[in-house]
Amino acid sequence: MKHLVVLAHPREASFTRRVASTYIDAVQGLGHAVVLRDLYAMRFQPVADDDEGRTRPQRAPAADVQVEMDHLVAADVVTFVSPVWWIAPPAIMKGWLDRVLRGGGFAYGYGPQGPRGAMAGKKSLVFTSSGSTEGEFVDSRKLDAIRVMWGAGTVEFCGITLLEHLHFGPVGSRSTPGMIEAYLERTRQAVQRHFAGGPPAG
Repeated sequence: MKHLVVLAHPREASFTRRVASTYIDAVQGLGHAVVLRDLYAMRFQPVADDDEGRTRPQRAPAADVQVEMDHLVAADVVTFVSPVWWIAPPAIMKGWLDRVLRGGGFAYGYGPQGPRGAMAGKKSLVFTSSGSTEGEFVDSRKLDAIRVMWGAGTVEFCGITLLEHLHFGPVGSRSTPGMIEAYLERTRQAVQRHFAGGPPAG
């Protein structure tokens, strides 16, 4: 299978990058191909212009967007890896979604019955993290918000099957090395579960 990994974190030593690296190593270990789009390293331009902000763009995609669209078309699996900042992904990731998931029939379109995803057949995993504990995220309903944003609001809206959304927390000053390794092991288990027929995580 061909995996497109879209990564958003500015720090080289971040937990987010470790998740991406762990995922990539795991899928490559199964013989799958991976293309990594490291948005901060690429200095991806996240601000959509007037035409890109339309549900039916009138112009051909900008050159940088066309590159991302080509990667997306070629992928069987699209994996997003980012932290949660203010109950959303970083602006650079949001900008990638805004500019690359174009309407007009590329990622989605509108017909007599309303919106229709145009990327059926593709699959997706989402990995997010926060400094809050999972309990804090659940009790505050923040986890609900981020799951809706990534699921119904983005991946599934484009017709892509969301295999799993793993959220890790806490990370940073509230986490221990053992907790971090457990998170990374959950990442490996997700790869086995979805792409190698491995047993469910315990």
